[in-house]
Amino acid sequence: MASGKCGGFTPYTEINLPKQMAACADLTTCSGGANYDLFIHEVTHAWTNVNTSNPLGLSGSIRGFISNGAKAQRVGGYFTKSQYLNSQTLQGLNSEQMADWIMWNERAYRGL
Repeated sequence: MASGKCGGFTPYTEINLPKQMAACADLTTCSGGANYDLFIHEVTHAWTNVNTSNPLGLSGSIRGFISNGAKAQRVGGYFTKSQYLNSQTLQGLNSEQMADWIMWNERAYRGL
């Protein structure tokens, strides 16, 4: 689904990407794959919403207050690429950090 927002957002399993991406049929090739990372980030939110304790289907932004670890963390607190790549676990990361961890590690897997 395309939205007017500049970034993506994913309430439960509905991934909303920027409006300019509506005509893009293949995110790996469209615009040279420039939006593929955003897609991976948003897919991670959808997966997390379905596969973790999220009975209300709260979005990633709201769920950022709910941690995958021992204590809750607020949304934000983004790390550098190298910090994500050097972290071996998602434990203790908020939902935005988890989505970025997956995105950076997936890029590394593709050799980017």
